[in-house]
Amino acid sequence: MTASRELVVISGKGGTGKTSIVASFAALAELTRHFDIPTMVCINKWDLNEKITAEIETRGHERGLKMAGRIRYDRAVTEAQVRSKSVVQHQNDGCVPDIRQVWSEVSAALEDLGSVAATEQP
Repeated sequence: MTASRELVVISGKGGTGKTSIVASFAALAELTRHFDIPTMVCINKWDLNEKITAEIETRGHERGLKMAGRIRYDRAVTEAQVRSKSVVQHQNDGCVPDIRQVWSEVSAALEDLGSVAATEQP
């Protein structure tokens, strides 16, 4: 019998201010540490505030969290949503290489954990 693992994706919307974003990140990191849940960090819209991005990355490294990557802000995400498509169906440039890189990092980590990772890229 093969052991299986569940995958949980948690999106921590931090709010508008530095304090709420960093506090949300810290709370989530503490929760996953407490329950010994393997955790990776992906920073969405990282380029909107590079100072907060650097702080989140520093705190993640301090907690031993693996960085899955960064996804830049791209108006095409909204355009894709309006067309009922994923952004990777909508275009090949902009944030799409970022998304593909994050998926690659997450897939590799899942394989390292012995999980069955999807073989198709988004």
